[in-house]
Formats: sequence, C-alpha cells, structure tokens
Amino acid sequence: NNMKKNILVIGGSGFLGSHVSDALTESGFNVTIYDNKNSKWIQNKQKFILGDILDQKKINSAIKKNRIVFNFAGIADLDEAYSNPIDVTKYNVLANNLILDSCKSNKIEKYIFASSVYVHGKFGGFYKTSKKCCELFIKNYFDTFNLNYLILQFGTLYGDRSNLKNGIHNYLSQALKNKKIKYNGSKESIRNYINVKDAAKVCVELLEKKLANKTYIITGNEERKITDTFRLIEEILGKKIHITYNKPKNKNHYDISPYSIDYDTPIKYSINKSIDFGFGIHRLINQIRKNEKNNNF
Repeated sequence: NNMKKNILVIGGSGFLGSHVSDALTESGFNVTIYDNKNSKWIQNKQKFILGDILDQKKINSAIKKNRIVFNFAGIADLDEAYSNPIDVTKYNVLANNLILDSCKSNKIEKYIFASSVYVHGKFGGFYKTSKKCCELFIKNYFDTFNLNYLILQFGTLYGDRSNLKNGIHNYLSQALKNKKIKYNGSKESIRNYINVKDAAKVCVELLEKKLANKTYIITGNEERKITDTFRLIEEILGKKIHITYNKPKNKNHYDISPYSIDYDTPIKYSINKSIDFGFGIHRLINQIRKNEKNNNF
C-alpha cells in the first residue's frame, strides 16, 4: 500500500465531498471517506469509516493512516446555521480544531479545508463566522506547528447529488412539482454558479500542483441574474413558471455580491485617569510583597 497516495475525505458522503472523493479515486489516490452517514455513492475502491467528527479518538485513528486530509464536514447550510450558534461552534469550529490537532500529531502533509466566499463580507451569519474562525485557526496551526494547508473558498455550487437545501435543486424541484418558484430574495440577485464536478476537478488540480499555504476562491466565471436563471429553467422545461420574490426572513444571504466592508471601526475611549502611574506601580509592589510573605510559610 503506497502510503503517499492515501487521502482521507472527511464529510465524503455529502454533495461536494462525494464528488471530490470520486475525482481523487479517478486520479489514482487511495480514498477513505469519514462521515456520520453512509455514502450513497461509495465506490468499490473507496474505504469508508462511519464516525462523528467530534469523536477525537476515532478521527485520530482515521487520520493516522493518511498523508492528506480534506475536510468537507460540518454544518454547510446557511439557514440551518442561522439559529444554531452552538451547533455551528461544535461541528465547524471545534471539530476543525480536533482535526487540525490530529493532523499535527500525525505529521500530515497537507490539510485541505472547504470554506466559503461568505467569509469576505457581512452576510452568512453564524456560518460565515465559523468559517472565518476556522481559517484563522488553520493559519495559526501553520505558523505555530508548520502544518501545511490549502483553504478553498467555494461559491454557489449546483449539480448532481445535491438536495433540497441547494438553491438550484430547490428551484427546479418547485418548478417541476407545481410550476411555481418561491424565491427568498430580490429580483436583482446575482449568483456565480459552478458545477460541483468542475469544483471537484479543481480540488484535485490544486492538490496535484503541490501548492501549499494559500487560499483559493473557487466559483463560476459568469455572473447570472436570478431572473435569467429562472427564464432559462422555463425555457428548458418548456412551460410557464409562476415566480414570486419574497423578502427573506433574515439577512443571511447576499443579493449581488458576497463581498462587503465592515465599517464598525473600534473607537478609542479616553478615560480621565485618577490613579497616577507611579502610585499604581507602588501599590502593586506592596501587593506582590504581601502575597510572597503569605506564601512563604
């Protein structure tokens, strides 16, 4: 068994993870999937470990046998994350740290993390915050323990194996079922769709290029207005679809761009000092002397 070719794909039973697993297998890597649900798409050549990402012992024994670790696990749905800050902290931030720690102690060659374009702006709620936090920890692990990484920030994915939580899948499913699409957002919305198979191909390319300690944005090349996307769906289905645009319940999703500037600049608050610095130091010396006296029985 060529250890060099061993890759662990955490979250490999999911939409993007399963496609990346397949692309890796196709490129001759030995793929092991670690997930808390069985994969509907597992191939004969792929190994599978059923486990939770918060189970440190189990994740560690899975990582041990591999050279490269991909992480697609955790809470990936913005709306699910919206009202679950504790779960998002556990399954995105804490789990990422348990995995990083295990990668460090097993001297993993490279850790490849699935992030999101949402980290660049003020949208995305707890989901965005968790991804940003993970990115910072990954960079800390590199600076402190020299653990190599790639951070891949994905845009809007669509395609085969997606479910109803996925935007395009959801619209198509509504259109097919009741010739209606209810869209939560404005008519002006713009998205940059990328097919999941193309995204998976990019993951393998970046891995094979032996790049390290960089962040890549992986998104479609063309911006599409949501109205054009709906018109395209109508044309392909060959039937009129009734479309309603609803005001979203939360400001979780962006309209035109995930990029935005946070104008919340910290304000220095000046206090009128009543304790002179010299006097403050003098008091602290007395305090330290007193403590030391009390500790030397």
